[in-house]
Amino acid sequence: MKTTTTIQQTITILVFLFSTCVTLKGQTPESGITKDTIRLKEIMIQNAKHSPVSGALSGKITLDVEGLKPLPSMLGTTNVLKLLELTPGVQTSGDGNSNLYVRGGDPGQNLLLYNDNPIYSPGHILNIFPLFNPGHISSVQLSKSGFNSSYGGMLSSVIAVDTKNEIPRETSVSGNLGLLGFQASSEFSLGKNWGAYVSARRTYLELLLKPITNLVVEGSNDADDLDYNFWDGNITLVGKLSDKNKLIFDLFMSSDKLDIKDEDIILNGYLKWSNTILSTKLETTLSDNKKLEQQVSFSSFKNKLHTSQAEMYIEMLSEVQDVGYKNKLSVSLDNIKIEGGLQYTYHSVLPQETETYNSEIIFDVENVGRNEAHDLAAFVSSELRIVPRLFIEPGLRYNFYSSKINRKNQRKNFQNIDYRFSSRYQLSGSQFLRAGFSYNTQYMTKLTPSSIGLPTDFWISASKDILPQKGQEYSLGYYQSVDNNKYEISTDIYYRKMKNVSEFNQNFMNVSQNVFTEDILYGKGRSYGFEIMVKKNTGRVTGWISYSWGKSDRNFEGIENGRTFPAKYDRRHDFSATAMYAFNKRWDISMAQIYATGNTYTLPTSWYFMNGMPVKEYGKYNNALMPDYIRTDVSVNYWFKKDNGLNFSIYNMFMVKNPIYVFITLDNKPSGGSDEERFSVKVKKKTFFPFVPSFSWNFKF
Repeated sequence: MKTTTTIQQTITILVFLFSTCVTLKGQTPESGITKDTIRLKEIMIQNAKHSPVSGALSGKITLDVEGLKPLPSMLGTTNVLKLLELTPGVQTSGDGNSNLYVRGGDPGQNLLLYNDNPIYSPGHILNIFPLFNPGHISSVQLSKSGFNSSYGGMLSSVIAVDTKNEIPRETSVSGNLGLLGFQASSEFSLGKNWGAYVSARRTYLELLLKPITNLVVEGSNDADDLDYNFWDGNITLVGKLSDKNKLIFDLFMSSDKLDIKDEDIILNGYLKWSNTILSTKLETTLSDNKKLEQQVSFSSFKNKLHTSQAEMYIEMLSEVQDVGYKNKLSVSLDNIKIEGGLQYTYHSVLPQETETYNSEIIFDVENVGRNEAHDLAAFVSSELRIVPRLFIEPGLRYNFYSSKINRKNQRKNFQNIDYRFSSRYQLSGSQFLRAGFSYNTQYMTKLTPSSIGLPTDFWISASKDILPQKGQEYSLGYYQSVDNNKYEISTDIYYRKMKNVSEFNQNFMNVSQNVFTEDILYGKGRSYGFEIMVKKNTGRVTGWISYSWGKSDRNFEGIENGRTFPAKYDRRHDFSATAMYAFNKRWDISMAQIYATGNTYTLPTSWYFMNGMPVKEYGKYNNALMPDYIRTDVSVNYWFKKDNGLNFSIYNMFMVKNPIYVFITLDNKPSGGSDEERFSVKVKKKTFFPFVPSFSWNFKF
């Protein structure tokens, strides 16, 4: 066993050395900009299909789905959202957790948009299943700071997912058939002016993965506690109404169910959650330099939990429904681009309807009821070049938020002005400095009653009893391309302070007759750090490495008498390396290596016994660290021809048992003696699957 461990460690070190020399293949249009070629639109990626990862110059990260195919993939497809964790500033969330943590922020501080429609669910479970069918989307862009003023409502970041929206010229079917699931995407040409994209997925995880895992890993029974499946579907209809009008219709639906049984903590139950998005967008070209976009949308997220622990049963239901309208007018001149518009959203939020009973006794739990809110915003932003070397992007956003709790018939109005500013200065032909600051307000807050990585979170709306969050961020960065764009180096430092961040002082298994708002603590937050990314764009071996050092802490009057403590998402070091090697046109191999220090949690410091029963005694808040997270993913592709081939992937190749949560148990000793002598305290760790093999066939006809 010791020899095997040594071999695994040696291989891991070699993987690191191999991976840290490389970066994704592709030319980055931004990096070649010189004094004479700065233009307002150089931020975006007109050559995206040749640049899988771009945006280092502008401080934004853009992933092109087509270019990401060679990277490590589970179920034969790349999880584009989780690939963001391989970029600096996005912390590794670990196994079984589909949330994203950006620059020390909470997972509920990210604005996730699907064609400009908000999504409140973090996605599918286990961290390996893509939230969206990759065959249906074209790109994903992450903005960590200074994002456009047309986006609002969240503090940490904006993650914009765009689907394919060009009219297809021919009919085709592509997809993936593998051991763990099936997915298919179709493009339909419906004449000269109309076309459609249709996608669907279904997993059969429980049929093969658990037997394979238990067979390969001796003594592994964690997989037996899990029974999980999901399905989803997408429809996009694109039509050219006239030479100046384009219509885009989108439908996205998903449904997940998780059955979990954990004998260690006597837990038995299920979780169901679903997403529905429906939108219609009209793009109108008013003139050569004026464009108007209008969109109406509906978004819904539902989450139902049924669980039991010993003789206690709990049922919880939460829901968020949005109905919205947004318009945006864009005007482009020689050296300036101006955007402005209005946005209205009606929020209907059911935070948490709870029913608790023990055998035949039903506990009277007070529920807040449904919250209704009107969210009106006006925004304006511009992109301009004041002097030849300086490019700036200022923006303003005015918000009026009116919230009402129906059960209490209470209404509260909020008004805020958010501002953003980003700039970029060209030091030389290949060197740039960038700076930005922003002030944002967040009215929707995500509460987390469990830290075990399961989707038990729920959303609440700012109201008379619930405070909106506020945040300020400052950032400074440097970018340089080297050796005719063969290499790129990008670094950033940032500082963020937050107000009215929340801690939910209740576990989802606790029985409380109080309304949940009484268990919310409000305080201050702060995060700061350093990020670096190095890319290699050309050659047979390509890839990138990224490293982030960050610190995130909180300060609450109701916790430790106001002393500062580390946030639960505080990961000090986060390193990742990604590499791809193309042997020839048919064979390629890729690898991703991740290392991150563990996040914090609160561990009892001592025990005492009262009337023969053990009682925990806690010390400082978030006083312990989870084990370091280490994972190596490998993917091999054999292509019969373009878009047709076989994929073999291994998630967590060295079968490192990264825990999703830890818990304390007291084991009875067979011998007698005092209370202290009869019990032994043990810290146990729970994992899902130690590794996930995947073999699949990618096809396109």
